[in-house]
Amino acid sequence: MRNLLLATSLLLLSACQAGPDENAASYREAGPEPTVEVPKLGGLDLGKPLRASGSEPFWMLDIEPGAATYHDYSVETPKPESFAPPSRVVSADRAVFTTRNSARTPVVITLTAESCLDVGEEENRQPLTVELRIGDQVRTGCAGPKPADADKDETGNAT
Repeated sequence: MRNLLLATSLLLLSACQAGPDENAASYREAGPEPTVEVPKLGGLDLGKPLRASGSEPFWMLDIEPGAATYHDYSVETPKPESFAPPSRVVSADRAVFTTRNSARTPVVITLTAESCLDVGEEENRQPLTVELRIGDQVRTGCAGPKPADADKDETGNAT
C-alpha cells in the first residue's frame, strides 16, 4: 500500500511540471527578442569604436563601448590613460560622454555632427568635431571611425 501511495504521488508531481520543450515553446511564442537601437551621430554608429584627435598640442582619444583611452603626446613620455566607463547622452546633433580619469577629475567629451578637418588634406576630413574637457583643460579636434588597424604597430603586430 505504501508503495502504491508513493508511486501515485510521484506520478502526480511529474504531471504538474512542464517539460523543457513546453517552456521553450511558450517563450518563442512571446515574440521576437527585443533589439537595442544604438544611436548614430553624423552617420556614425556610436556603438562602434571612434577615434578623436587634435593638434597643438597633439592628443588622441579612443572611445569604445564601455571604455575611453586618452593619449597626450604633448608630454615628454606619453602614456595612455584609461578613463572610467563613460555614460552617454545623445541628441539629434550632439553626443556627450561623461567620465573621470584616474585622478577622479571630471572628463566631458562632446561630439558634434559637423564635419571637421584639423590638419592635412581634404581626404582626412572627419564627420564629427570634438571638444575634450579634462577638468579645466580643453582640447578640440575631429573625430571619426577608429581605423581597423589602429591597434597595430609598424610591423602589423597587435599592440
